[in-house]
Amino acid sequence: MKRWKLGAIASGLALIGLAFANPAESPFEGSWSGTYSLPDFGGGGTAEFTISNSGVLNGRSVNDDGTGHTLIAHIKPDGSTAGVAIFDDPGNPAEFFSGTCSIVGNGNLFADLTGCIQNDCFTLLVTVAPD
Repeated sequence: MKRWKLGAIASGLALIGLAFANPAESPFEGSWSGTYSLPDFGGGGTAEFTISNSGVLNGRSVNDDGTGHTLIAHIKPDGSTAGVAIFDDPGNPAEFFSGTCSIVGNGNLFADLTGCIQNDCFTLLVTVAPD
């Protein structure tokens, strides 16, 4: 997919997230960093992102193999999450993901997501701590 198409997708998702963001303060607001796993593939990586008080997530992730992504998502106050990971290599398709986020007992954010690249879907588990 061409870079301008990925940019258009990212811009559209960001605008959708802003348009539907609940004006109530997000319980997920803050800066977060940690790891994610891809149980279906036996891999994972690291992630760093911020979540605004309206639930808009912006950040980066890097797979164990060094593949990088820009992350854009929206997390509703109830934890419902939808977003996109845009690969640094413009030749790769975007990965769309959705699922739920929650704050667990130790104060970490845990996300149980389903990611899809074209028609291939997989489980994505994220555990990050506040910075």
